[in-house]
Amino acid sequence: MEISKRKRCLLILKKLLQNERDKICEALNKDLNKPFFESYYLEINQVEHELQYHLDNFENWINTNIFINPFRYLTLFFTGYGRAIIENRPRGNCLIIGAWNYPIELSLKPLIGSISAGNNTTIVFPDLEYTKHTSNLLMNLFNNYFKDVEHINVKIGGKENVTEILKSKWDLIFYTGSSHVGKIIYKKAAENLTPVVLELGGKSPCIVEEQHNMDLMIKRIVWGKLANCGQTCISPDYFLVNENIGSQFIELVKKNILEFYGNEISSSNDYGRIINSGAHKRIVDIITNDKKYIVHGGNYHSKNLFIEPTIINFERNKTEFLKSRCMKNEIFAPIIPIYYFKTYDEVNEIIKINNEPLVCYIFSKKKDILNNDIRCGSIVYNDTMMQMASPLPFGGVGNSGLGKYHGKSTFDIFSYQRSKLIRYNFGEFILARFPPYNIYWKKIILGISQKIISFKMKHIFLFLFISFLYCYS
Repeated sequence: MEISKRKRCLLILKKLLQNERDKICEALNKDLNKPFFESYYLEINQVEHELQYHLDNFENWINTNIFINPFRYLTLFFTGYGRAIIENRPRGNCLIIGAWNYPIELSLKPLIGSISAGNNTTIVFPDLEYTKHTSNLLMNLFNNYFKDVEHINVKIGGKENVTEILKSKWDLIFYTGSSHVGKIIYKKAAENLTPVVLELGGKSPCIVEEQHNMDLMIKRIVWGKLANCGQTCISPDYFLVNENIGSQFIELVKKNILEFYGNEISSSNDYGRIINSGAHKRIVDIITNDKKYIVHGGNYHSKNLFIEPTIINFERNKTEFLKSRCMKNEIFAPIIPIYYFKTYDEVNEIIKINNEPLVCYIFSKKKDILNNDIRCGSIVYNDTMMQMASPLPFGGVGNSGLGKYHGKSTFDIFSYQRSKLIRYNFGEFILARFPPYNIYWKKIILGISQKIISFKMKHIFLFLFISFLYCYS
């Protein structure tokens, strides 16, 4: 896709988000009971920032000129001149499968990188069983705004639809969702050696120690855990709290839940709902099985898919904590399981039991309190979820995902790098390259190579600068 067409597509998307903001927020509220703040600032606004960043920079990302240090690459130095370029080329036909919990951000952020990289893109919006209003709205908006754009197609998800879509040949598949479905897509993509990006999830731990401003720290924790009713892949999943502050931690969590949502949480306009009855039943099952350890909450209403923020405190009972229902899989709900730890060895042990998490949250005055061998997609100190608003590449490792995006990383993942070496027809040092090979020159070249190859660039520039001063003194 030409640069002008890429820019036009990005500007159309920008116009869509600006003009249809209220309709999108209304649809999200109908599907997930998302308040306006979460709909706009955690979804639409995140996409708008990504969009503007690509509009401002993507032309500069397309080609990169590489300086060839002649002292490092003597073969090129002795055999003529040239220049090296890395071209970021479109991958071709790309498939993006979005997720229901953040249907705007998790569908449109990858789309921005695919457009700026110059691909033909098919977006699969979430199954109507999950986000009926939002998916239908997005389909209508895209068919309207992009009706004259041949490079972007939209479809609705669902098991049968996605299975059929995956039968086509793709040049890249970008999927956000569960590990179970991610493995199926990965296996299907391998049949055609199709590269994949998998943005999955996992059990992201939150380690809490005493802080100078504990109330602010707990506010950040409670907000990150309960935003979108806990249905966020990067929300803190379970909590490892220093035993010296265990009681204080629980009291502050209760206090902030009350401040955020009031005495009647089910009536709060700022508190979301579980996506559907199947997910609601799964969460009720967790609450029922771990009921004897609940110290706050535990109420639910099946009719309106309400789950009260629920604190499950295992204190120092590690055996019960590890075998509990809430520690079997990613919770994806407003449930707060707590274990009081004594040592960092305990923390390391528990984290390693659960496969590589997407993120590890650490609330501590100290830095690097965990061993460096903890494998996770990212580490965040003293806050939750704010990495999504940073310029850092986002993604998991191992069971939590493959590939990273956000910012320039989104452009990079939707491109493939093509190297280009341009050679000129002068400067060839004949004796250094072509037969008959001259042993004398070979020894000279090898000797120079052995002396210079270990030099650092700063040594080379210092040598050239001293030579310049000597010649003109």
